[in-house]
Amino acid sequence: MSDWQLIETAPKTSEDGHSPNILLLNWTHAEDYPASITVGFWGHVDPYALDDRMGWCDWCAGMDDDDVWEQFEPTHWQPLPAPPKSTP
Repeated sequence: MSDWQLIETAPKTSEDGHSPNILLLNWTHAEDYPASITVGFWGHVDPYALDDRMGWCDWCAGMDDDDVWEQFEPTHWQPLPAPPKSTP
């Protein structure tokens, strides 16, 4: 697995023009748990792209009641690990 890199270096689009899923880390996510890791992507905070708000979005949280992705404020990132070659 790769080392954590500063979020400023994270890819926002891939070669095919899509936003790649990556691991996102936030060291100060909330007072009751100081670190949080999630799978996320750079994109429209509103998945219907009704406005121009862009940001890091958290797949795991899904959407809130207003059909808006939960915006995540990561400090670091790394690529997703390779999937297993086979399962038992």
